[in-house]
Amino acid sequence: MDQVATSEAAAGAIEVPMLELKRVFDAPVERVWKAWTDREALAQWMGPGEVQVTVEDWNLEPGGRFYWIFGESDGAEPLEGEFVEIVEPERLAFTWTWRRPDNNVANITMLVELTFKAQGDATELTLVHSKLPTPLARERHGEGWLGCFDCLEAHLAGSPA
Repeated sequence: MDQVATSEAAAGAIEVPMLELKRVFDAPVERVWKAWTDREALAQWMGPGEVQVTVEDWNLEPGGRFYWIFGESDGAEPLEGEFVEIVEPERLAFTWTWRRPDNNVANITMLVELTFKAQGDATELTLVHSKLPTPLARERHGEGWLGCFDCLEAHLAGSPA
């Protein structure tokens, strides 16, 4: 079951939308880590629902860059980021910037932080997506991440995502 949290603004503070999702996956932490950090494995499941992701560039090291394309042709959504923190197999953080010019969040750099916690033979994954520009962006990214979690779950179970 997913747990979803959103940010609450302190009195008088400006709210910067963020999203937090947690899910327990029925796979050891090393396998969930590999699904996120291995270029070929990530390409097999990343993307919500039927959306396919092409991993164009992948340099998994602090300061390394990645470039993905979500979808195909006219509906393609390019995304790029930079790996900020890599602590195997516990934590992965990277920037998240959409590059399609007509996307309403294009060129806004957000941050995605993943925490992997072993729970016996399972893994609790916590995803925090912060620096979201609007509540609508938080809602849409939340829907997208939940779809990605479903695809990751299928991938880990050995089913096609």
